[in-house]
Amino acid sequence: MVAADTLAAFRAAPHNSLSYGLGLDSTALLLAILDDPASFGIAEDFSELSVVTGLTASRFPT
Repeated sequence: MVAADTLAAFRAAPHNSLSYGLGLDSTALLLAILDDPASFGIAEDFSELSVVTGLTASRFPT
């Protein structure tokens, strides 16, 4: 069981997530964020950023 104060600290922490679709637009955005995170309001150590993607086999024929 996680302590209530740990959950409260987690919920209060600023966080940004990028849904990375592996396409041109999301790649360009990710590269821009990596180049200058401060301009996107993200910490220089990227501690406030998660990049999420999902790959499914159904999109590509086997």
